[in-house]
Order: sequence, then structure tokens, then C-alpha cells
Amino acid sequence: ARFFELAAFPFMLYLKAIKGFDIFHCRSYPAATIAIFLKKIIPNVVVLFDPRSDFPEENVTSGIWKNGSKDFLYWKRKERDLLMAADAVACIGPTYVSNYLKNAPIFNSFIAPNNVKCIEFKRKEISREKIRRKLGIDNDVKVYVYLGGRTKDGWHRPSFYRDFYDSILKKNPSEKIKFLFLVPGFSANLVINAFGERMNFSVISPEFDEVADYLSAGDYGMMFLHESKIAVGTKIG
Repeated sequence: ARFFELAAFPFMLYLKAIKGFDIFHCRSYPAATIAIFLKKIIPNVVVLFDPRSDFPEENVTSGIWKNGSKDFLYWKRKERDLLMAADAVACIGPTYVSNYLKNAPIFNSFIAPNNVKCIEFKRKEISREKIRRKLGIDNDVKVYVYLGGRTKDGWHRPSFYRDFYDSILKKNPSEKIKFLFLVPGFSANLVINAFGERMNFSVISPEFDEVADYLSAGDYGMMFLHESKIAVGTKIG
């Protein structure tokens, strides 16, 4: 990370001194680190820190770092510096503000909810009937839907959903259910392998303009995390 600051600095200096950029909108901790480094040298640089995740904690949860490790502690210190040095900090929701206040007692924040064009994902009864008919799903079947990526060891693990599937049928073997996974093509096999010979699940990689139709076929949205998190994906809403 320290090398990255030094290596990227000439490029940032070029953007400021030659290209005339004064405001840097940083969507990650590493990017904000470089911009703050530039700001210390050229004070009239304006930095908007826009963290989309609790970066140190997220890397611990995904298994990349250990809690209390040098990497974790380094970025927690950086987090405090970034929050207090940035001209403004964009927070997706109030849980971000309360989380960061534990590390930095004072910083200039504002709430900027994560965006989605709700009108494009409005539930449509016509689409519901069409998709359920296409997938052979009767009206009395409860459809549980997941939308997003899949990873074996990260936040969204197929094993969580397999265990939930098993728990439903263990409680009521006659329950009529269908699990619908809307995932990128490269994630499909992770779900298929996790569910094995289980029945009543479908894995589909829809085009963007098909997502709303498939969501309309569902009754319940699913998102299971093995650790607490300060944000939940807009896809669940």
C-alpha cells in the first residue's frame, strides 16, 4: 500500500498540475489514500471519500486478512486518517456513519443512498405469470430468489442457501418451494455444484433487461451473510 501511494503519486500530480483537476472522487480506500497524500502536499486539492464497504472488516470476513493482523490494523489507521482528512465522506446510509464514528470522532459526512432505478424493477404480474409458466412453476409454489454474484469463500456463499433449502424441507417435507438463482454465468457452476442432486432449483444468467421479469416470479428475496455488515445490497429491496 505504501509503495502504491508513491508509485501513483506522479500520475495524480499530473492530473492536478497539468490537467487541472481539483476534485478527486475516490470510490475506495486505496484511491482515497493517494488523493489525501496529494492533498497534504497541495492543500487546495478537494477529496470526496466515497467508501462502498467497510474495507478492513470486509477483508477479514472474506478470509484475506486476520482480525487484528498488521494489514487490518494498518487500514483501520488509514481509515481514521481518510475520514478526518477528506473534505467530505459519502455514506450510503446511517449505519455507515455510526460505524465510522467508532474510529473517527469527527468527520464531514453526508448520506447518499445507493442508487437503483426502481421503475425498471417494478413487480409485473404479466412477467410473473410468463416466467413461472416458462419454468414450470405452479401458482401454489413459493419461489425464493437470489440476485447477484457467487463466491465459494466470500460474502455470498452457495452453501448458505443450500442449508436454508434443506432446513425448509426438514421442517416441512411437503412444502412446495423453488429456489431461483439469478447469477452471472461464471458463478452458475458454484450453485449447481453446491446443490448437487437436490430438486426444485434453477440457475439462470439473465440479460440486464430480463432481470425485472425474473424477479417478478419470486415471492421472497434471499441474502444470507455469515458476519454482520453495515450495508445490505439494494438488490434485496
